Amino acid sequence: MRKILALLLAGTASMSYAESDLISLYNQAVESYPSLIINTNDEKIAQSQAKQGLALLMPNVEGSVSYGASSSAGDNDADVRFDKGVMKYKVELTQAIFNLYAIKLYDAFKENVTATKYETLSTQQTMMVSVAENYFSVLTAKDTVESVQSQLEAVKRQLEQTEQQYEVGLAAITDVLDAQASYDATQVSLIEAEATYDTALQNFAVLTGQIPDKLKVLPKEVTLPAVESGSVSEWVSVALKTHPDVRSVTQTAKYVEKSYGANKANRLPTLAGSVSYTYSDYMKENALLGTEDNGVTEVGISLTVPIYTGGKTSAEILEAGLNYNSALQNLELTKRNVELEVRQAHRQLTADIANVAAQKKAVESSSKALDATQVGYEVGTRNIVEVLSAQSTLFSSKLSFQTAQYDYLLDILKLKQAAGVITEDDLVSLNNMLISE
Repeated sequence: MRKILALLLAGTASMSYAESDLISLYNQAVESYPSLIINTNDEKIAQSQAKQGLALLMPNVEGSVSYGASSSAGDNDADVRFDKGVMKYKVELTQAIFNLYAIKLYDAFKENVTATKYETLSTQQTMMVSVAENYFSVLTAKDTVESVQSQLEAVKRQLEQTEQQYEVGLAAITDVLDAQASYDATQVSLIEAEATYDTALQNFAVLTGQIPDKLKVLPKEVTLPAVESGSVSEWVSVALKTHPDVRSVTQTAKYVEKSYGANKANRLPTLAGSVSYTYSDYMKENALLGTEDNGVTEVGISLTVPIYTGGKTSAEILEAGLNYNSALQNLELTKRNVELEVRQAHRQLTADIANVAAQKKAVESSSKALDATQVGYEVGTRNIVEVLSAQSTLFSSKLSFQTAQYDYLLDILKLKQAAGVITEDDLVSLNNMLISE
């Protein structure tokens, strides 16, 4: 009963709309992300294959039981007829003494186990960035909704003010129409922003299996972390050594190379030893003759020499050789792609630093421009269109500044992922910057 109650409470908690943060959503993704589950299964499959390869080198014990009957008769009916049955029990142990094919195949399987572990690590690192990317997409969409709502309220106040001025003859009808048009356009923008926000929330279901309701946010005033030092060449050097994709493909190339060696070794003789014990229980129909039992122990060594397999072995060697060449080409391609991703991520992060500074200045300039335009409107040197445009520019600048900060934080993670050095600690550090609304 207590267990059922606990399950019900857990189900209720999962359905509640508690505030989520980056780490809680990442943990949900770890538990339910299909790609990560597939990678985990691939690891287990590779480990199972390695056990199968080891089994070819281990002793093999088999037991068998058989029964047979025979009869014999004399030249005439007067001769005694002997019918007998035999029950045989056999236990046999075989052990490979020399099988280079099995040895190399087992070594190849061990390389594949390591390769699948790096594939899982690569998926985990990609998922870290994907969760953060989706998280900031939601925050950006949310900020857009709030920005448009604030703009709508400002335009509405301006419209009401313009209508009042028109009623007392201080504003032209064109000013009212311009303000109304701006208000209507802003309402449309709000509808679009809300739809984008809803879509951003829905996208989380792909990663976590559920839609978050409320997220912690980045403070309006925040000190952005500094970028780790290092030239782009240094980042590339690290990536080519540590990136899980490079390491996974490297291990795969080793796996294919050793599989190639195993196929070539399949042409060599194999040597095996065996020990067997057979116990025979003879049961004769003539009770006077009784029964005879005996046991036989056999020890042997067998040498197997492959002579001709119809071309199968040669075809397998050719196939394995081509696979090895393809694996080497794939390794080179992976290294090139990783280097490109590092250089692009490093370049983007450098641009982000300048962009954040520029967007901050743009907010300050837009605020001053709006104040000046508002004063000009009050004294008659500026019209309502210019005021509305200045308001829109200020809201847009504030939103762009907030988005630039998100991009900067996200691109730090992307650079680390490109270099293969991103860890959960990076998500924790970023998560610690978030606050409740």
